[in-house]
Amino acid sequence: MGSTRRTRRNTTRTRRLNAARQLAATLCLGTLAGLIALSAASCETVRGTLGMNDAATPSTLKAEPEIRVRVLKAAATTNIDGPSRVAIREIGGTTVLLAPTPVTVTCNTMGVLVVDSAGKQTRFVPGRDIEVVPREMSEAERSTSTLYRPGDSLVISGTSYAGFARVSPRWNEGAGTFDIISVKPIETYLPGVLSKELYANWPLQAYEAQAVAARTYALHERDRARVAGKPYDVESTELDQAYGGGVGLNVAIEATRTTRGLVLTNPGGEGGSLLRAYFSSCCGGHPTSAADVWPTGKGFEFNRAKPLQATTREWYCTTAPRYRWEVTRTDDDLSKRIRAWGKDAGKKVKNINRLKAVEVATRGDGLRPATYSLIDNTGGTFELTSEELRVACNFPYEGSPAITKDNRVFSGDLEMQFFGTQVRVYGKGFGHGVGMCQYCAKGMAERGMDYNTMLKLFYPGAGMKKLY
Repeated sequence: MGSTRRTRRNTTRTRRLNAARQLAATLCLGTLAGLIALSAASCETVRGTLGMNDAATPSTLKAEPEIRVRVLKAAATTNIDGPSRVAIREIGGTTVLLAPTPVTVTCNTMGVLVVDSAGKQTRFVPGRDIEVVPREMSEAERSTSTLYRPGDSLVISGTSYAGFARVSPRWNEGAGTFDIISVKPIETYLPGVLSKELYANWPLQAYEAQAVAARTYALHERDRARVAGKPYDVESTELDQAYGGGVGLNVAIEATRTTRGLVLTNPGGEGGSLLRAYFSSCCGGHPTSAADVWPTGKGFEFNRAKPLQATTREWYCTTAPRYRWEVTRTDDDLSKRIRAWGKDAGKKVKNINRLKAVEVATRGDGLRPATYSLIDNTGGTFELTSEELRVACNFPYEGSPAITKDNRVFSGDLEMQFFGTQVRVYGKGFGHGVGMCQYCAKGMAERGMDYNTMLKLFYPGAGMKKLY
């Protein structure tokens, strides 16, 4: 999404899907987690999952839902540790292997291979995923998919994650790599999100607002993933919302507890549907509309929800490190990145020559630029949305230098000034600017606002209900 603490296919259709994935899912780029990550290393966090329909929410759920979090992607090998023994079975199978830890997991076309700490090798049937449970399984559990017990956790590649895990080889890619999906109840997941999305010393009210937004977003994405038949619901990175695994941060645990089951809804949606509760690090004083940033056509109707469309409001994020920022790039570098993005996304801007001017074409209701006109040295003009421009400016090309905290274009609210071959970029805020501004939440909390008041300002007209 957009974190405070803290991307080509052959057919035209697939290129367009890539573009939609990049834009519809930059939710966590620019949140606190992203800012922290950028201070340590370069990372490109353009997220991409396509859902099929908006998420209709029942008035209540009988039980707390589980969430499937992809914590490892395309791994060739990994170690799983934690308890002294783990139970391993093929998904849907009843035969269970008890293996002393740590176990090492690899896979190929012959299936998943598990080597335990005693050196015993066990190979599972090709084409079948496996589950790793951090304890012995009862006879009843061997015939059920409900495996989580309070206190369950595994250490996967050195990070502790609550719940059990699924090893999902990429069978359609030759099965040389696999994903690991950590499964747990959503309220167990949330503290690990909050502790990555916000700083530990921030006020409880900011954590509570983030808890409601993060829960709502995760459940919305969960519904989309399951309609689409995906094996996981959310990523553990800023591609969705940052997740740090097990956490003992009291303020994150308390905020999850005090807001348990609370979600934001779109009163204008069918059945009072879940709102896709976007958030980012810093709006810079100019919130923006989801409809100005991401697709709104079939499969993306949720971006038209009225509570996700910007209105001018008072802002409280002036203390954010990226409230105002400035970077210098070359026109050659920017031109190559924009051209590479255009080729990847199937956009006309793939034909841009040397960039010579960038001008605001339209502004949204929150005063942030919605579209820009890009002009090259031949007089060619190309139009991009603000979010497309932000993504394109940071997009890699062959041989491109790394994007770091010192040269990143942090938002689509910007002005470019050209001096010879140099381009000075002046910007406001960090992230897409839709929905909740994390630094505004901090400022609001410091002025005594409760999370309910904050959320009404960030998502005007949204409803709130207790889902379970």
